Amino acid sequence: MAETRLSTLRALWAPKLVRIALLLVATVAGYDSFSSQFGFPTLGRLLGVSGSLLPWWGWLLVVQGVFVYALFEYVRRAVAPTADPSSGDEAASTEVLILALKAKLNSLSENQKAFSEFEEKAMKNVGVANDISRLLSDRIEQIDSKVSKGHQHFGEVEGKMLEAVKRLEAQQSVSEQFMRRQVASLRQALTAIFHREQLQTLATEVEARAAELITPTTHGACYEDADQWEAWIEKFFAWRGVVQQWVDIAEAYSPHTDIQVFDVHPDQLQEKGVAKVDQFPDPEAFIAYKGFWILLKQWRERREQVEQAVQQAAFEGATTEEKPVILGDGMSGKGLFPK
Repeated sequence: MAETRLSTLRALWAPKLVRIALLLVATVAGYDSFSSQFGFPTLGRLLGVSGSLLPWWGWLLVVQGVFVYALFEYVRRAVAPTADPSSGDEAASTEVLILALKAKLNSLSENQKAFSEFEEKAMKNVGVANDISRLLSDRIEQIDSKVSKGHQHFGEVEGKMLEAVKRLEAQQSVSEQFMRRQVASLRQALTAIFHREQLQTLATEVEARAAELITPTTHGACYEDADQWEAWIEKFFAWRGVVQQWVDIAEAYSPHTDIQVFDVHPDQLQEKGVAKVDQFPDPEAFIAYKGFWILLKQWRERREQVEQAVQQAAFEGATTEEKPVILGDGMSGKGLFPK
């Protein structure tokens, strides 16, 4: 039985045209199905069709057509030598074959119809896919437009925020400058109040020490003895040191106070009525006493102006140059009497 089937297949494969057709179909179907996997163009692309030329079941239909042709050839070759027109069995066999061929043709027709329906559905699906693609494209354009407007709005908001920050920074800078000025003014006022108290204390001491030195004028005291004069000189330098402290503080509120207090012009030494020359051990001592008298007079004249300037800086906010509080002995100042 197996040999009969194998011999039948060999008989179907025997015609040269059948072998050529099957080999050609197998080659074309194989290339069309697997060429895209090796980077070669498919038959559909070469013929201007998207995808493959035929699906796998289409190629099976083509193979089936070749197989039908092989059956025709097999029947023609099998019945031709023994054909007898008068034989009723042969006529019946021919009719059976014709019916079988009609059934095959009907099957091919139905397969073709199914293929056409499938192709129609595929085209409809492609149309639906194109509609969805257009909708997605429109939606993407709307989203891009909204994003662009959002970026623009964000840029405007960012610009306004930067302007607000700049205004706040400018306002903060002005506030800081105002606070610095207020703190500096308060500091100057407190310093001026402290200096006013110091100046008053030093002025009281200057007047007290001057009362001891001015006795040749107020009480007619005489210093004919050298020891007495040396004692007066020591008191004078101590007095002058206190005046120097007072001048160092006053200079911050009334410039050139040191010059106006300590500078003595030679013509001023010619002033009379201060004391008499015979009250001192020698003329140089008399001139030294006159120098002290002139310094005291100039200090008293300058004192009121300095106190007004300090008062203004302490309570009226006048701008003055801040200087450290002077607490030294002031014994090495300018004047007529170097140590």
